[in-house]
Amino acid sequence: MRPTKHFIFLSIDGLSDPLGQSQILPYLYKLSEQGFLISIVSVEKRKNFSINFNLIQQQLIAQNIKWEYSFYKSTIPIISQFYNYYLLNKNAKKTVNANYANTILHCRSYIPALIGLNFKKKYACKFIFDMRGFWIEERVEGKIWSNKNIIHRLLISFFKKKEIEFFKYADSIVSLTQKAKNIIIKEFHVNDVEKITTIPCCVDLALFNQNTIYTISKHSKTLLELKKEFFILCYIGSLGTWYKTAQMLEFFNELSKTISSKFVIITKDDSDELYSNATSLSINPSDLILIQAERNEIPNLLNCCSASVFFIEPSYSKQASSPTKLGEVLAMQLPVVCNSDIGDVDEIISAGKCGVVITNFTNESYKNAAQKLVSNFEFLKQNSRACAVDYFDLNKGAESYSKIYKKFL
Repeated sequence: MRPTKHFIFLSIDGLSDPLGQSQILPYLYKLSEQGFLISIVSVEKRKNFSINFNLIQQQLIAQNIKWEYSFYKSTIPIISQFYNYYLLNKNAKKTVNANYANTILHCRSYIPALIGLNFKKKYACKFIFDMRGFWIEERVEGKIWSNKNIIHRLLISFFKKKEIEFFKYADSIVSLTQKAKNIIIKEFHVNDVEKITTIPCCVDLALFNQNTIYTISKHSKTLLELKKEFFILCYIGSLGTWYKTAQMLEFFNELSKTISSKFVIITKDDSDELYSNATSLSINPSDLILIQAERNEIPNLLNCCSASVFFIEPSYSKQASSPTKLGEVLAMQLPVVCNSDIGDVDEIISAGKCGVVITNFTNESYKNAAQKLVSNFEFLKQNSRACAVDYFDLNKGAESYSKIYKKFL
């Protein structure tokens, strides 16, 4: 394929962030390998950047992908975000370099989409709106923005108007879930349904593969010893805000009554609230194993566990959510216990027969889920990797993006 069109990926999330390494770079590498001319403009967190820059830069050079970056500011709420937008926009203009007719702006979420929309209107550039979620509702429901705050109300009003334009003017729209796609069609009156593609958060099945674990870390050695006599439940990711830490501990409490268990929490977040909740539930702190890990260490750790749990606060915005952790744990052949009303998770777990879905956060639900998990464990485990292959294969996700890109050639 002779590259005549220039695809510029805009992201307020950094390539050096865990999300960038799992949900941005793997797709773009595969697209570059297919011959697409790609540049990336991102906003990086200094800490993550200092750790991961050299490796990422080497990979990008090998893939012939150009990278413009600025550094994320967060010291002054709202003003810092405006400055992040300014830097992203400045580098986008620099990367486009007046080659408007051959430029396609692939915008990850709402802040970059402001730039894509502006370039579309002003210069007739093509615009891919990779929405990632209902961002405005996420901020309101997550209590980042409040309708009681006049500045927040102005921001909500501004982005609500822009959101309508994003869906109207985008040449292509990417949704993480089928539920969100249905909402876009119905509530935003997008009649051209062919321009909406559903691509969930996928997983690199070569990296998250039990058969490619060749080294044993200090943590994993400890877990493997524990696994000989305990059922190892694990959670991977952030604590607080959307993630219901207390409820996951309540489930672990019930699981421990069903089978002798330990709970591994892989996170870089503060653990004070976790231990406080554990104390209130009379959970022995020695039954909790807290681990900080980089992305390349995660498969090794998951390989030492038995099953995984995640509970997320259900809401309107979460209909558009595709938890990255779901594909990763299933790929490592771990059955999942999760709650309903999060994106397409209910349907995927039900169809894949690879876990247990609870519909409410009660001790009775936890007890039933624990018993189902333990009594059907081997059956659920057998189905888990197959479910990841069916729904979350990175190659399939990259191929869906490739089909979108080819429409612009």
